[in-house]
This record gives sequence, C-alpha cells and structure tokens, in this order.
Amino acid sequence: MMTVGEAIPKLIPFAGSNGTCDTETIIRYINDAQEELWNKSDFQFTTGWYCIKCINNCVTLPSEIKQIRLAWICGTPISIGSQWYESIPQIGQINPKRSCWNKFIQEGNTFATFQEYEGGPYNIRVMAESAQDVGVEVTPHVVDEYGTKSQETLKLALAPETVDGQIMCKALIGFVKPKTHGRIRVYAYDPAKNYTLLLAVYQPYDINPTFLRYKHVGCGNLLTVFAKKKCVPVTQLTDFISFPLPALRHGVQAMVYLENRDPERYLNELNLAVQEINRETSDLEQPTSQPLRNFGPMRVDALNPMYVWGEDSTWGYGNSWGGY
Repeated sequence: MMTVGEAIPKLIPFAGSNGTCDTETIIRYINDAQEELWNKSDFQFTTGWYCIKCINNCVTLPSEIKQIRLAWICGTPISIGSQWYESIPQIGQINPKRSCWNKFIQEGNTFATFQEYEGGPYNIRVMAESAQDVGVEVTPHVVDEYGTKSQETLKLALAPETVDGQIMCKALIGFVKPKTHGRIRVYAYDPAKNYTLLLAVYQPYDINPTFLRYKHVGCGNLLTVFAKKKCVPVTQLTDFISFPLPALRHGVQAMVYLENRDPERYLNELNLAVQEINRETSDLEQPTSQPLRNFGPMRVDALNPMYVWGEDSTWGYGNSWGGY
C-alpha cells in the first residue's frame, strides 16, 4: 500500500487546470475521490474480516464497520434481522445443512458506548492518549439520575490523568467529539462504590461516534463477520491510500472536472477509475456476497456467498457450508 506522502507527487499533475496545487488541496481531492469510489463496488480495500467476542449474547460493532455482508457464530452462519424481529416463523423441520437457524438481531438504532454500567448513578470520566489532544473539548450527552437529558463539556487531559464530569447519570446516550490525534477513553466512575468501568474507546477518526449493537439468539459467543468498511478521510502524509494509484489518478481528475462543472468528463473519468480498480485487483481473491436481503417466507437463510457449492463443499476460510 502507498502512503499519502508517496502518492502526492504522482497525483499533483492530475489535479488542477495547470497541473499544480498545494498539499491541502490535493489531499482534499484524494478524499473526495476515495469517497466517490468507495460505494461503487466491494473491493479488497473497502471490506475486511473481523472477529469479535460476544458478551451476554450482545456485540457492539467497531465504528469502522459500515454494513455486515456475512456473519458466523462459532463457525455457524447466522441470519440477520432488525430490532423489529423481521424474520420468518420457524415452521417445520429446518435442514441445518441448507439454512441458518440462529438469529442476529439489531438492538435499537445506535449506541454511544460498547457496554453499559448498571450499578448505580455514575460520573463520566474521559482521558486522552495523545499529548496533542490535551485541551480538546468533548461533550457527553447523558440521562441523569432523575431521567432528564443533559450535557456538559469536558477538556481532555493526558493519560494517566483523567477528567470527571459533575453530572450523576445513569446512561450515556451521545458523545460529541472532533477528529483527534489519538484515541479517547470514556469511563463510568461510580463514586459510591469507587468503581470504574470502561464504556468506550473512540478512535481518532471517530467524529460524534455511534455504534451498532446486535444480540444473537442461539449458542456461541465468538462472532466472525465479513463487512463493508466506512470510508475514513486521510489527513496525514503517513496515512495509507485505499485504492491503486492508477485508479486514484482518474478519481482525482474526476473531482477536478466535477468542480469545473463538466459532468460528462467527470463520469468518464470515474468509470475509468472503477475499471482500473477491477484490473488491479483481478488477481486477488475477494470473498463476496449478494446484498443483504429481507427475510421472506421462501427463504430461511439470509446470507450466502456468490459461489456454487456441492453437497460436500467446504467454505474456503475453514467454515463448513451446506450445498444449495
């Protein structure tokens, strides 16, 4: 993979009408191009595998995951449903070789923490891991001990020093945070019990972070997912670009044409960028699946890969998979 600093000299000739521009402008073009290309298809750079431990049959997905494509609990493929239990009734005998019988259900909409503290009213405690974030203001949004929504602004301090809020709360429902240089740790501190629990760790690219949380009905506590990532903007010269350089050349040029209000050339360059990505990644193995489907009366298994399997076939990553 190539860093932003390595790519800039090779991309500058394609940015701007005269082939020259400053570093800030070319980084903006790179981010705009990557965001445009991100959802055109699933490429090797935009997807990834994750292994997550379930606690009390619940799992909170990392913020870099945008959408789950495939999922397994302890090697068993699982179905996905919404918080409204939009699944089909389990009628008759289900063939375990041809379907999934576990449910993986989204709880609510989004959450601001990985886990909750239910031991009593607590204060929010925050800590910055990078010295460059000292003094940065963050704002927790909470439900206080009386059930009223409230908020307070805290200034970050460098680890191991922490900053405590003054509001006694029973739930953290939101967290306003800008892009930072290092991670931000958020704790629940119970002064009555002198107990501290880690609620969340926010990554530098998390802005006003929220997370998806799922609960699964079935056995097992080890979740493996193949998921679509979120597009994270690059800011530093040491950040990696997500697409091959030939594709990014066309992508940057497409952004220039878009700024110049030339839609025909913009679409042409964007199409060439996608072709370059397909050409560059044609020799790379990429597991894919069809888009997530709603549950229907004729379909028990909600997820399957786009391959043709025999009755005795084995999933290429070590998980058993029934034939279709």
